[in-house]
Amino acid sequence: MTHFASVENSDELDELYAAWEEDRRSSHPTPLKEWIRRYPQHRAELIQWATMAPIMDYAETLPDDPEGEAHVRAIGHRIIEEARRKWRARQAATIAPPLRSLQATAQRVGLNPKALATRLGLGLTLLMKLEYRHLRLASIPDRLIRQLAEALQVSEQHIRAYLQQPPTLAPGASYRANQVPQVPAQEDFAHAVRSAPDMDEAQKASWLNQD
Repeated sequence: MTHFASVENSDELDELYAAWEEDRRSSHPTPLKEWIRRYPQHRAELIQWATMAPIMDYAETLPDDPEGEAHVRAIGHRIIEEARRKWRARQAATIAPPLRSLQATAQRVGLNPKALATRLGLGLTLLMKLEYRHLRLASIPDRLIRQLAEALQVSEQHIRAYLQQPPTLAPGASYRANQVPQVPAQEDFAHAVRSAPDMDEAQKASWLNQD
């Protein structure tokens, strides 16, 4: 009979995997849906483990192959590390306060706007469009979300939560006195890259060729 326990940190995630692995090899393994019911916060990891299990089992039936075994072990370690990374990101998202500004967050980790733009391979024009949420979130590459999170030392969820808010006007911008300032419509990321005046062709190609 499987004993379920609370999983509250990344070390215990290893224990969860060990318990799941032992249980699946027992004579009466617990159904996957029961594991998911008990650990809904680890649904993705449990599904991934269950998906990879037949491959790992098959690898064990193959003739001795040190190189192949090392490759399989490396795959297993990557699966666990990815599960840990996702767990840490979820934990960070529940603890850290929401972002108020990309620039202010960058300053807290020692990055000025130019340094952040250079690190991301963007022009300042595009970085400011991200700051004021003038780009459609759905059009922004996952790679940029990930790199922004790493540069600002926050979770990807924090970046997405910030960018999905309504666009805003740039403070200090000048407007005609007889007109009410209008927030610009959000732009597609690829279009913003193509029209960026401060990005060279290599930088543009890097972000436009996402295959």
